[in-house]
Amino acid sequence: MAHQTPLTVKTALERIHRHEYVIPAIQREFVWSPDQICQLFDSLLRRYPIGTFLFWRVPDGESADYSFYDVVRDYHELTNRHSAVLSLPDRRGLTAILDGQQRLTSLNLGLLGSYTVKRVGARATSSDAYPVKRLHLDLCYLPSADEDLGVQYMFKFMSDVEAAASNTAGEHYWMLARQGLEIPEGREIHSIIQRAGLAEHPRAYDALYSLWDSISQQKAISYFELEDNSLDEVLDIFVRVNSGGTVLSKSDLLLSVATAQFKKRDAREAVHALVDDINRVGHGFNFSKDIVLKAGLVLTDRPDVRFAAVSFTSESMNRLDEAWDGVDSAVRVAVRLLASFGLSAKNMTANSVLVPVADYLHHSGLGDEYVTQSKFQQDRAELRTWVIRSLVKQGIWGSALDSLLIRLRRVIRSDGAEGFPRLQIEREMSGAAKSLDIGKEELDDLVDSAYKQPRSFLLLSLLYPGVDTRNEFHVDHIFPKARFTDTRLRAAGISGDQFDALQDAFNRLGNLQLLDGPTNVSKQQDMPLEWAEKHYPNADARLGYLAANDMHDLPKDLHGFADFFDARRDRMRERLRGLLAAPTQQVMQSHWGPPAGTSSESTLEPVVILKQPHPSSSSTRRAFARSLSAIPDGPVEFRHRGVIHLGRVEGSEIVLTDGRRFASPSAAAEAVNGHTSANGWKAWSRDGRTLAELHP
Repeated sequence: MAHQTPLTVKTALERIHRHEYVIPAIQREFVWSPDQICQLFDSLLRRYPIGTFLFWRVPDGESADYSFYDVVRDYHELTNRHSAVLSLPDRRGLTAILDGQQRLTSLNLGLLGSYTVKRVGARATSSDAYPVKRLHLDLCYLPSADEDLGVQYMFKFMSDVEAAASNTAGEHYWMLARQGLEIPEGREIHSIIQRAGLAEHPRAYDALYSLWDSISQQKAISYFELEDNSLDEVLDIFVRVNSGGTVLSKSDLLLSVATAQFKKRDAREAVHALVDDINRVGHGFNFSKDIVLKAGLVLTDRPDVRFAAVSFTSESMNRLDEAWDGVDSAVRVAVRLLASFGLSAKNMTANSVLVPVADYLHHSGLGDEYVTQSKFQQDRAELRTWVIRSLVKQGIWGSALDSLLIRLRRVIRSDGAEGFPRLQIEREMSGAAKSLDIGKEELDDLVDSAYKQPRSFLLLSLLYPGVDTRNEFHVDHIFPKARFTDTRLRAAGISGDQFDALQDAFNRLGNLQLLDGPTNVSKQQDMPLEWAEKHYPNADARLGYLAANDMHDLPKDLHGFADFFDARRDRMRERLRGLLAAPTQQVMQSHWGPPAGTSSESTLEPVVILKQPHPSSSSTRRAFARSLSAIPDGPVEFRHRGVIHLGRVEGSEIVLTDGRRFASPSAAAEAVNGHTSANGWKAWSRDGRTLAELHP
């Protein structure tokens, strides 16, 4: 490694545009912000050192074995964030940028390109959402005397319209920074300043001269160059020189290895394209290339899924290259499935859950049909329950992630598994100290979740899965937020000493529900009972809706809110306690009743289940009575789509805890489901068999 004669910025940029200087695959993406670029240019004009660069002169005989990329010239947040792969017919004389890519790209963007991001507050679909901005220097900027540690030269990325509008104000003169490259010699600067009307300005000449001089005259690019080094040596040097500052992730380096070893495709382009596409699904996600690479290792049965060299051998990368189409498809379907559960970047508390979901789909050979077809409905429900539970519970997807993924993969691959093996997976997680069981203190914390917390959606979707989250939906306040201002509470006759408690409670889980978007918009600021009476004019359907959402005894006004909130919070807590119980306890409760020493009043055997309703048909009173006669009188649970309705059997009737009685299964199904008609013969079942099958 030898220190070379320094270069001017202009010379370095010329070599970049002749593709003599290129970016190797081991380099990460460009990540500098506009402010960082402006600070770099301020340092350059102040004659500050901008660091030493490290280049690698690629041996002529080896350059064809690697992938190289161009330096970004026009950065666009939406359409051009990645370096473009170079297709070079003659690869002799290539020099790879090992250290200094961010700085050289910043110089390239500032002097020859543009930097485009979405305008703050703009709609992504509007025509002016992404104004093209180029780097400008304010020739009239006068730094204050005490600004020694601040900027001395004011740079800013601006659109041409913004710059022109600011120049007319007379206090600024924004000149394109690239004009510093176009000045042939220093004596031209005085003429340019005169034409701009700035001959008498105390700073304008100095600012423009400093720009020209720092770019075209000063040899600011000080660099070392490696020659005749192998890739292994280069990687070792690269890791060492990048051990300080912003450390590269292992995936950045290993993705470059995959890129060099893939034969059928460019690994970097394939991974980036997949990440970009899945992050646009539904309401948007924030998956990284780390997750995609981890999924590739898991789905292709690598024994070691760590981001380590042992996982990225030539053999393993060839295998991933061969299997990529299947991996790509499984990840895409998995993300669409998660979106159908209502998940997005706003409520995904851990992105790693994507990996086992994709692994299950890949191993089972399931495609897009799994997301939508009714024959997979029950399996989707099991998978969804597990996903939500794992996201609600803290610490599941943190430490020891790789060993957890391997254990989950082993369960998914186990012989004899039919459908998603939720209970087996949860038992395996318990054995790995990753139990999904929730303790008392954690349960209390969950049930007091606030409106904006991601877990609020997770908990509501687990408690009340009746909302179709494939469509637009909202987390909604049952009692509207607008009713809890001091003014509105005082007008409602609420005592001032209750304000703080009510204003805290209204924003917590006990006053939240999931509503589909159009329904929520129509609800607006209506009081909940008033809205329910308008939206569900049928009394039985209304009672069913309220019961299904734990909104029993809904008061007419705010005077009853505190009691309603406390009662609903208690019911939600009990539901969550059952739904988030350890898997062994869930099995005992489902098949053999409550564990020894527990009360049957609090842990009830789910003996009757309401399935998705069918159109109404003939009366089923006799079959219903015969079914109930086989159930001992006493407390039971009635379940519909995972929602528990507590009640009891009295002779030939079902009695729910809110006092409603039903002598026919159709009436009970209609009320519990919130629909105006249902065929109770097909809607109710025991042990997976409908009433029609139990009593033909």
